[in-house]
Order: sequence, then C-alpha cells, then structure tokens
Amino acid sequence: GYGARAAGGFGVADGAASAAAGGGAYGGLGGVRMGGGELEQQHERLAQMSTGGDMRDSHGVRGVGLGGVGAGGGAGGGAGYGMDRHDRAGVLGMGMGMGLGGTRPAMSVVMEQDTETGPGYGGAAGVSQVDDYVVYQGRSATGGLMNINIKLQNSFQHESVVCCVRYSWNGQYLATGSNQYAQVFDASTGTKVATFSGDSGANTGDSQDSYVRAVCFSPDGKYLVTGAEDHVVKVWDVRSRTVKHRLVGHETDIYSVDASPDGQFIISGSGDKRAILWGLQSGKMLATLGGEEYGPADGITSVSVSPTSQLVAAGSLDKVVRVWDVETGRLVRSFEGHRDAVYAVAFSPDGRMLLSGSLDKTLKLWDLTASQQSTQCRLSFTGHKDFVLSVAFSPNGRWLISGSKDRTIQFWDPRQSNMCLMLQGHKNAVISIAHSPTTKSLATGSGDCRARTWLYYTN
Repeated sequence: GYGARAAGGFGVADGAASAAAGGGAYGGLGGVRMGGGELEQQHERLAQMSTGGDMRDSHGVRGVGLGGVGAGGGAGGGAGYGMDRHDRAGVLGMGMGMGLGGTRPAMSVVMEQDTETGPGYGGAAGVSQVDDYVVYQGRSATGGLMNINIKLQNSFQHESVVCCVRYSWNGQYLATGSNQYAQVFDASTGTKVATFSGDSGANTGDSQDSYVRAVCFSPDGKYLVTGAEDHVVKVWDVRSRTVKHRLVGHETDIYSVDASPDGQFIISGSGDKRAILWGLQSGKMLATLGGEEYGPADGITSVSVSPTSQLVAAGSLDKVVRVWDVETGRLVRSFEGHRDAVYAVAFSPDGRMLLSGSLDKTLKLWDLTASQQSTQCRLSFTGHKDFVLSVAFSPNGRWLISGSKDRTIQFWDPRQSNMCLMLQGHKNAVISIAHSPTTKSLATGSGDCRARTWLYYTN
C-alpha cells in the first residue's frame, strides 16, 4: 500500500504474509481481512503466486502490478489504488475485484466471503438485520443496551471504489469521489445532480486511472473542491460545471481537502508531507504548512479546519496529529499517542476537541484547551477490528462516528469509551464517512463501490 510504487515506501506492513498478500493482490497491506484463518491462508497462497512467493517484500514493492491472480487481481492488478505508494492501508485496492478490472471469480470470492462471515460480534441481544445491513446496539456506561435507530436512506452504486463523501454546508447535496470523477447527488432524494470529470485545462485520457481522493464544498455552495492523484487541487464552479482554479503546488497525490467556515481559504493535504492553504476566491497559495523541524516526517492523510477558521489540523503517516495557527503558520500542537499512521482528523463542533483515527484501530480524542505542555489524549476508543479510516462528529457533539476497514461504522459517546452502536452496512472497507450539517443523517463511502446515506434517531 503506502510504499507500493517506490522502494522503501511508507511504513512497514503488519506481517509478511499480509504484506505479500497486499503486494500481490491489492498492493501494500492489501484488501479486507474477510474472516478467519482459511481466508488468510488463501491470501498467503495467492500472494506467493502473485509475488513469486517473496514473503520478505514487506512494502509490497515487487508484487505491485503483478496481481493477476487472486482476490482483487485482474488484468493490471496493480492499477489504481492497489498501486498507490501512499495507500498503506490497502483501502484503494479493495475495489480491484469489484469494478477495477478484477476477474469475476475474484469478485464472487469477495462477495461470498462477505455474506458468510460477519465481523464476528456475537450475541443476539441488541442485534437487528434489515435487508443487507445489520445494526448492533452497544452498551451505555451503566451496562444497559443502547437504543439508537438507524435505517438506510439512499444507496449510490459507483463504477469504482468510493474514496470520499462530503455534504454541502446546507445539507442539501452529497458529493462523492471515485475513479475519474466526482459526483453530486441530492442528499434526500438520491437523484444525481452533476458529474465533474476531467479538466477544461488538461487532457486526461479515460484509460488512465485517476482517483478523486477528496471532496468538499465551499460554505456558500458555489464551489466544489476536489483533490486527486494528478497532484492538482481543482475548484469547480458547481453551476457551470467548469474549473475555476487549478491549484498546482503539491508534488504527490492529494489525500484530503477542507474549506474554512469563513469562506476565505481551502486546505489540501498530500503525500508530499505538506498541507497548503489556498485563497478560495483568488486561487493563490497563501501558506505551506510542514517542512519545518517538527513538521510531518511522512505523508499527510487528512486535514481539517477548526470552526473558527483559526486553526488547521493534519493527520500523518508518522503517527502524529499536528495543529497549526492559520494566521501565523506556526505549529501550535503536536499530539503523539497513536501507534500507527493517523488516517483521519476532525474538530469538534465547539472547536475544543480534536478527534483522530488510526491504523492502530483506535480513535483518540485530544483536548485543545489543555495547557500547551499537555499532549495527553482525553479518551481512547477501542473496538474496531481493523484500521480506522475516517472519523466525524455529529453537529451537536453528541456522537463520534468512525468508519473502518473492518467494514463497520461505529458510534461512540465522547464522554465515555464505550461503543454505542455498530452498523455493518457495506461489503468492504468503509473508507469515508461524513455527517450532515443539518439533519441526523450520515454518508458512507466504501470499497464495495457504493456510497450510502443513513438516517438515525435516538429514543
């Protein structure tokens, strides 16, 4: 994954077999761990076939592009996400057997395995299954079962992995990013409103995979910002479907974008270890964050702007969460505590807390109001069975929500570390989640090539 394209890439995989399976079949840490030992053994066998049996290739370098055999293989198996040297989690390779040139047998293996093996959270109490999703109620601090009702609102089938989902600031629209394009849907009806593809100022052939990794709307809803594998941040005029600005300055793929609530700037984070602030209206580069002595030592995976527009946060592959002052460009906080790469960060609605999610399978809540010397995290949330890939707050601050490679969405109470609800609503990793700013609904994007929206309420 993160490390597939370039030798000595980003980080070491968690175990030789898993790494080789990733290198051969998916790239990097590869794929979803779909169940128990039998499948892991199958992955290992496939990996040996795909990589020539080199189990020492912990970065998945040799195996990349050779994944013609096995789950997610297909012709040119290294294409797209599976080849991405920054995709250490292997999340982008998850669609390889499902719409990215994967073979039919690979797809059927994935689907059969998914339907037969759930995440392994047993117990009938508090479990309800509706159609193709299952809801597991967690327990409160007193030990009683929670009672959170959640139901599927819309399901949007895509032709490839859905890398990102984001609501407009008024909650009316939902944007998604996948291979070659971003799409905008009506959040309530599910109707497709627009597709943003290519570039009026660039010639991009359809044969070349180029994933839109990040999307966000400007606060006034006039612009859609996209970040992709072409290293360029694009600001689209939503009404005319044309590119207003092409923001060139990053050296590698864009992994995250966010817009400031005051509408003044946007921020982009990239595998080049830098976050860049851009003027939304002018398109000018305002500041570059990172590169300083205490800046990120590895790629930036996620960026977020505080509710006051005064701070920006970034999560990095170097396991650290950093916070900068927008006006001065000075690094003001550096939170260390995760044991693996940080893949997601989000400010609380009141701006007093910062939430992070990591490949160490945990979420952590950091207190921004504590003394400058304090880097202690307030709470750590453990319960996911695999990488935490996305995190969000509900607008009222009542819930923390996370999406994981274990294919679940989980709700957490920020006042305690208990898992309050788990939703198994995708057949592959939940790569991205977003909460509506205006309603009790959330959106999820997955390696199963679907984006979905969900409505929830509590009794």
